Amino acid sequence: MSTYSESLEKTDWNVSDVEDDIEDVDIKLNELSSNECVCQHATDGQTVTQKIKQKVKSLYEKLPMKQSAGNPNTNVILEDFYGPDSEDEYENYGGKRLMLVIQNEIFHKMDNRIGCKADTKALKTTFKKLGFRVKCFKNLEARQIAKTLKEASENFNHGEADCFACVILSHGDEFYTSLRERKNMIYGIDEGRISVERIMNYFDSQNCPALQGKPRLFFIQACRGKDSDAGENIQLLGRTTSQREIIKEETQVDAVPGISSEAINDQETSISDSQPVLPVVEEEGGGQGRTSGTGPGPVPEDMDNQLIIMPSPCYTDSLIMFSSPPGHVSYTMASGSWFIQSLCAEFNKYSINKPFVHYLTNTCRRIAFDFKSLSSVNKKYNDKVVVPCIYSCLTKNIKLV
Repeated sequence: MSTYSESLEKTDWNVSDVEDDIEDVDIKLNELSSNECVCQHATDGQTVTQKIKQKVKSLYEKLPMKQSAGNPNTNVILEDFYGPDSEDEYENYGGKRLMLVIQNEIFHKMDNRIGCKADTKALKTTFKKLGFRVKCFKNLEARQIAKTLKEASENFNHGEADCFACVILSHGDEFYTSLRERKNMIYGIDEGRISVERIMNYFDSQNCPALQGKPRLFFIQACRGKDSDAGENIQLLGRTTSQREIIKEETQVDAVPGISSEAINDQETSISDSQPVLPVVEEEGGGQGRTSGTGPGPVPEDMDNQLIIMPSPCYTDSLIMFSSPPGHVSYTMASGSWFIQSLCAEFNKYSINKPFVHYLTNTCRRIAFDFKSLSSVNKKYNDKVVVPCIYSCLTKNIKLV
């Protein structure tokens, strides 16, 4: 058995990677009436039980009904100030949820990536505060990525979770299927590939029934092609975007210059499980399985004259946020990638008073206006900008705390 497999088998999915930096904190409910109710709640994902929730509700029901400011003759119903789960919000169990982080830094043949450690540290610091159990896996081959995703889908107790998140930090690219669909893929450290669609499908309602009706979030820091954007100066509230303070640090792109799209077909392998998605990796047993008949191929020669389909990889109650638009590179620095550092900076200001997508939109704005690339190695990617891209099939708002 490989060292990786042994390590994966020993993984305790129900605890974060580092527990000793999180202190247990007791939170006491305020006195709600003449009867005092005390609830102990530990950080890092301890579940607030439904019994406690019902106890709080029963105590609130004993309070005098408040009147609406707009109509003093109308009583405000309990839900207006207690705020239980409704059709507008996903149910919140009190913070038991998994964030899976896969960070590829050192590759066999491709350029090594910079900023991985800074990104991982920022993700742990930020999302542990929001109730996630953060599990990180470093430098995985493509089939190891697939196996890790499958293990996370099957072995974490998603039945008690109210949300799931997955973060991928690696090289990436785009590819075209025989049906002229333009899709994205992630590279393992062995230059093997796994499609983003496949990554997401490990956690759909068919393959992970315990997450049905719950939000599944995916954040991808990887290139989606090799195009770049020089940007434009625009007038913005009385000043041009060029007047904003720009962060310029030596940058690296997460593209793969050494492998052409024409070579993808020759390197294609299949998988042995029953995932109904694009097969791009081989399972760790070496078994050959079925293929979909729509494997990745080179860019069509007549692409400019033909319709190219760009399907969203999302399914109901899922969201994916890429660090760049279709066909474009992503940027990272020694201090961390633009995308992950900005995402964490925004969620460090998280409040339930603002919708979840507010922080994603602010992340896009921060990156679009406050960063420019600086590349002394490749002038093609010098002085460029980028904006992340969001695909959402969420049906409700998410409250994380």
